[in-house]
Amino acid sequence: MRAGLFAVLLVLVSFPDVIFSGATLVNSAGYFAGIYGTPMAALYPEREGRSYHHGLNDSGGAVWQSDPMRQYMGRVLHDRQSPYWNPYSATGSLGPETLVDQKFSPITLVAAALGGNQLAADAALLLFFALSLYCLYLIVAVNLGLAEGAAVAGGIVYLLGGFNIANLGSNVVHAYVLFPLLLGALMALVRKPSGLRFVMAVGANALILATTFLPVAFLTFASVYTLAAAYAVGVADPSGSGTLGRRLLVIGLLVVSFIAALLLMAPLYLPIVESLTLVDSVEMYSSRSFFPIRPRNLIGLFSPKHFWESYSAIDPQLLTADPKGALGLGNGAFHLGIVPFVVGILALTSQGRRRGMVFAAAALLFVAAVGRMYDVDPMAGAIAQVFGVRNLGCQYWWTMVAIAFPFLTAFGFDALLGADRRVFALIAAYGLIVTAFILAYRAFGWHEGRYLLQIWYLVVAASVAAAAGFLIARARSHGARAWAWRTGLLVLMFLELTFYMNHLRPLRNDGALVPPAMLSFLKQDIGDFRLANFGFGGIPPEWGSAHAIPEVGSMNMSILPWYKSFFEQAFGLPAIRLWGNFASLHFAVSPPALSDQLVDLLAVKYLFIPAHWKEYHELLLGRGYTPAYGDAYGTLYLNSDACPRVSVARAWSQQQGIPQQLPGSPCQRVVTDDPELIAVARQLGIPEGVSPADGVGNSNVLIARIRRNNALVRFTVALDAPAIVVVADAWHPSWRTRVDKQPVHTGLVNGSFRGIVLPAGEHLVEMSYRPRSLPAAIALTALTLALLVALIPYGGRLRRRLFPTPMDLPNGRVQLISEPLLGGAVG
Repeated sequence: MRAGLFAVLLVLVSFPDVIFSGATLVNSAGYFAGIYGTPMAALYPEREGRSYHHGLNDSGGAVWQSDPMRQYMGRVLHDRQSPYWNPYSATGSLGPETLVDQKFSPITLVAAALGGNQLAADAALLLFFALSLYCLYLIVAVNLGLAEGAAVAGGIVYLLGGFNIANLGSNVVHAYVLFPLLLGALMALVRKPSGLRFVMAVGANALILATTFLPVAFLTFASVYTLAAAYAVGVADPSGSGTLGRRLLVIGLLVVSFIAALLLMAPLYLPIVESLTLVDSVEMYSSRSFFPIRPRNLIGLFSPKHFWESYSAIDPQLLTADPKGALGLGNGAFHLGIVPFVVGILALTSQGRRRGMVFAAAALLFVAAVGRMYDVDPMAGAIAQVFGVRNLGCQYWWTMVAIAFPFLTAFGFDALLGADRRVFALIAAYGLIVTAFILAYRAFGWHEGRYLLQIWYLVVAASVAAAAGFLIARARSHGARAWAWRTGLLVLMFLELTFYMNHLRPLRNDGALVPPAMLSFLKQDIGDFRLANFGFGGIPPEWGSAHAIPEVGSMNMSILPWYKSFFEQAFGLPAIRLWGNFASLHFAVSPPALSDQLVDLLAVKYLFIPAHWKEYHELLLGRGYTPAYGDAYGTLYLNSDACPRVSVARAWSQQQGIPQQLPGSPCQRVVTDDPELIAVARQLGIPEGVSPADGVGNSNVLIARIRRNNALVRFTVALDAPAIVVVADAWHPSWRTRVDKQPVHTGLVNGSFRGIVLPAGEHLVEMSYRPRSLPAAIALTALTLALLVALIPYGGRLRRRLFPTPMDLPNGRVQLISEPLLGGAVG
C-alpha cells in the first residue's frame, strides 16, 4: 500500500503540469511547436531564451522515429493491420526490424491502444513510471531490507536522475523505464521459486525484449542480471542451507527465464535475425567509433548547470574538437546530482555481508561504466577488447550507471547511522566535486554576458552541497528530530534534481504537428501516389506513417539497400546533404541533380518545398511542376507525369539497377536483371530493348479494384497482350504473389520495385507479405506458452523438490510505518 502511494505521489509532484495543466512530454510536440508557434508553458519560471529541448540530450530519435510510429501502431491496432510492413515509409519498409522506432515496446503499445495521441503517450509513460517506482520501492524496502526512506531516495534518483530526465519521452530509455519490473520479478523468483513466479519472470523479460533499442536493452539485461545474481548469492540466502549448488541452480533458473522469454518473443526476434542478411544493422553498430568523455567534463556527473549548461543548451564552443584547446568536452555526461552522489558514497561505510553482495554488484556496474566513459583503465581497456560492446557510445553506457545508482543512493541513505568512517567518505565525495568544478572553471571560466547566470548556478550548487553536508551530519542522531533531518535530506534531493529539469514544455495539441490544411488536402487528393517532402516542415519522413500519407523518405534504420540507392540516384543528393544513413531530404538546401523520370517512377505526385528555398521553387517551375497548394510554410508542387503505383510495362531491358535516363515513357518500361522474370518474359514474347514509342503495343489496359493494406496489395488487370505489371513499392524477397490463386515469381524491377509477368487476359493479382521466419516463430511462441501454462499448476511440486527451504528476507520483514520511517533497517 505504501509502495503504491509513494509511486503515485512521486509521479504527481514530479509532473503536475503534465497531469493537470495539459503539458506534454512528447518530444515532437515541442519540436514542431518551434516551427508552427504552438503554445508552450512552464510550471516554474525558466530563464529568457529557454527552449523546450534545452534539457534534453537528443530528441531526434523520438521526433523522427518513435513518436510517429506510436501513432502508426495506433492505426495498426485499430484497423487490425499487419505491423510487419509499413507501406507509408520509403515506398515500403520493415516492421520490428527497424529497431529504434520501438514499434513493439510496451510503452508504445499501451499508448497506441489508448489512441496513439499525445495524451495517450503521456498516460502510458507515467503509468510505467508509477509501476516501476512501485517495484523499486519493494525491491529496496522488502527484498534488500533497507529503510523505507532508502526506498524513497532510490525512487527519486530513478525518476529524476539525468539519464531519465535528459531522455524524457525518448526512444532511448524504454528499457530503462521498465527495468524495476524485471528486477523485482527475478528477485521474487529467487526468494521463493514457483511456477507462477517463473512465468512472471518470463513475462518481465519479455517486456524488456520488446524494447528493440538494442544497445540499451542489452546493457539493461546485463545490469539487471548482475544485480539479480548478486541477490541470489548474497542476500536471499536460506538460513543455514545456502549451498553453492543451490545458488547456481537459482541463477540457472534466472537464465532459463530469459531463454524462455526469448522463445516467447520469437515473432519479434526471428524476423530481426532474418533481416540481418539484407540490411546493415550489424555493420552500422560495429562501424561506430567510441569517443570518451574528457576529464574536464567530470562536473557533468554532478550537475548540468554550472559554468555552462549541459545537453542541448550547451555552449557551441564546448563542442569544438581542437585537441590542443581548453574546450571540447568529448561525449556528454548525464548528471547524478550533488545530494544523491554524496548520499550514495556513504554506502561505502556500512554494509553487512549479505547486502554487501548487491552493493558490490551495483558499485561494479557503476565503476565499470564510468571508467569506460571517462576512458579510465583497466575498465576502459578491458571493455575495448570485447567485440560489439566496445563500439557502444557513452550515451548507451549511461544505462548501466542509471540502473546501479538508485541502489547506491539507497544503500547510502540506509547507512546514515553508520560508523564514523562516514567522515572520510564525505571528504572524498566533496573533494571530487570541488575538483570537478576546478576542471570546469579551467576549461570554460567566466564568460561575458553569462556572469549572472554562472554565478546563480554556482551559488545553487554550493548551497545544495552545504545543505547536504549539514543534513547528513544531523541525520546521524537518534533523537526525535532525526526523522526531520532525514526527511529534509530527501526533500533537498528532490528539489535539486527538479531544479535541473527543464520545465518549459509544449501544451498538448495533436493537430499542430503538421499543417492541418495541408494534411487535409493531401488526404483528399494524393490517391494512390506519394509525397516527396523537402526540409523540416510539411509532412517529413515517418510522419506520413502517422497520418497514412505514402512518402519516399525514411528516418528509420534498416532501409532496404536497393531502395536507398534508388532514392539517392533519383534526388541526386551528395552525401554531404544526407542526414546520416537515412533516406532524407531534410538538408537538401540547394537544388540537386533531380531525375524527373526516376521521380515519376516513384509515383511522386506532390513535392513539398519550404517557402524560403527559392532555388527549388525556380527549379520545379522551370521543369513544369505546378503549384497545387501553398501556405506560409511552403508549397506543394504537382507532378502530372507521376507513374501510378500499379502500371503495365510493354518492353524491358536487361540491366542491373536503374539508368538515370530511360527511353520513352518510364511508366511503360522495365529494367531488370532478375533471371527468372527475364526467362518468363522471353517465353511470353514480351519485347526486349524496344521502347513503347517504337510501336510496341500501346493497347488498352484496365487496372481496377486496387485494394491495399499494410501487407497486402490486390487488384485486377485486363491485358490484350503479355506484359510486365509493375507495383512501384519496395521489393523484398518475402513478398509473395498469387495470380488467379496460383503462385508466380515476384521479381526485382527498376532497381527497387516489384514486377510480375502476365499473359494476355483478365487476372486477379494478390501480393502479400510476411517474414519467412514468422510461421516458425509463431509455433515457437505457441509451444512456449503451452509449457508456461502447464508449469503453473505443477510449479509448486517442482519447487518443493528443488528448493525445499524458501529463501528468507534480509531482516525477516519490512519496516513498519510506525517504526522510524527514515532510520536504519530494522534488525
